[in-house]
Order: sequence, then C-alpha cells, then structure tokens
Amino acid sequence: MSIAPFQSSSSSLCLCSVPSSPSSLCSLKSEGYFKPTDNLDIGSISDADIPHNIVALLKSKANGHKNLNLVPDKLSATLSGHTRAVNAIHWSSTHAHLLASAGMDNTICIWNVWSRDKKKACVLNFHNAAVKDVKWSQQGHFMISCGYDCTSRLVDVEKGMETQVFREDQMVGVIKFHPDNSNLFLSGGSKGHIKLWDIRTGKVVHNYNRNLGSILDVEFTMNGKQFISSSDVSGSNISENSIIVWDVARQVAYHYFRPHC
Repeated sequence: MSIAPFQSSSSSLCLCSVPSSPSSLCSLKSEGYFKPTDNLDIGSISDADIPHNIVALLKSKANGHKNLNLVPDKLSATLSGHTRAVNAIHWSSTHAHLLASAGMDNTICIWNVWSRDKKKACVLNFHNAAVKDVKWSQQGHFMISCGYDCTSRLVDVEKGMETQVFREDQMVGVIKFHPDNSNLFLSGGSKGHIKLWDIRTGKVVHNYNRNLGSILDVEFTMNGKQFISSSDVSGSNISENSIIVWDVARQVAYHYFRPHC
C-alpha cells in the first residue's frame, strides 16, 4: 500500500492508501534521495524510515506479484500546514517520499510523507501572492511554481534558494516542464497567453495566442512536439470551450476538440 494525494479546498491535504506506490520509488537504500545540506534538510530518509507496508509492496513486486487495483480504499493521513486553500500538488518523480503543495497562503510546502509524523520538510515563501501551480523538474533538484503575482519562479530545492524569476503581464495559473528538455517549460495565464520559456536565457522562446480565456491547463505529448491546452470561456471565440492541440515549434494550433456536454 502507498499514499496518493488529493487536492483540497481546505488548508489540509488528505492522503489515501492505494495498492501501489508513487512512481519511481528508486531503491530501498538512501542513495538517490535528497541529503541534508548546510542550507536545508529536505527530508532524507533511511531504510528504517520507509513504512513497512511499502517495503512489503516492493518485495511482492520483486517476486512478480502485481496488484492493478489503484482505487484508494482508506484515508492514510492528513497533512496540515497551509493556512488557506491548497491549489496544486505534485509528487517528486525521483524522490518518492517528497510531495509539493501550492497554496492560497502564498507558500509552497514540501512534505516528507514517509516520516512518521508526515512533517513538512520545508516551506518556500518566495511568491508575493497566492501560488497556483507547482512542478518538480525531471531530475528532482529543481522546482518551478507560478501564481497570482504574475511570475513563475525556479527554486533549487536542495539549497532552498530561488534562482530565477520569470515575469509576465498576467497572473500565471499553470506550468509544465518539457518532457525531454528540462530547460524548457510552458506557462499559461489569466489573459489566455501561453509561453514557452528557456531557463538558460530566462527569455520566452515562443508565444501561443488565440484570444483565449484564462488558461486552465497545459500538457505536453510524450514526444514533446505538441502540447494540449484548455481554457476558460472568453466571449464569442471559436476557440472557447475547446481543447486545443498546438505544434510547439511552429506555434500554431492545428486541432480543436469540442466536448459535447
């Protein structure tokens, strides 16, 4: 059994037990997990810290047993720490015990969910307004967040330091790292603008505009050559109420899906 997060409109996160573990459990050894630094203890763990049920699950998988039932069957824990609503959550893909949450209280919390008291490993206070989304990098060393202060912010998680700020003329509601190039990420905001940023230069590589309403979500395809966006209603616009497929390199929208609801 492992734990899966559920977003909450309250200031707490609920973890439900599921018959699977978070992706990329790495190994039972402490190698590969974040280690304490002089600046920040992000929540390193040892073999003894890993819950017995997760150890048993890994052993059963090693023996070829598979349990495909991923429906949560009970509440495992409640993570309390935010003072206002929680907007987004994201597991680290390389450090299975770390969960990030973004809140209306302007903070990002990183939780060590395998610790006995489910404690916060750290709190990041770099945004000046509500934090709307948060994502780990593929390597797990960096995190990017965005919010109502019209910025996206890159943080070195091991050092607990903000390394870059990407400013826009809109509130930024969603972000997504490119699946093959961690130097690139998408941001979508309240004015309907979607931007592809290059972390190395701190500049926008491409703009994707179609007079849309607020961007609600973006998702890259597996090959990273296209991405999909959804947006709020903006008025009399052919693109509203649509899921749009974009060509990343050519900056064009070439397919619209209109759900029939």
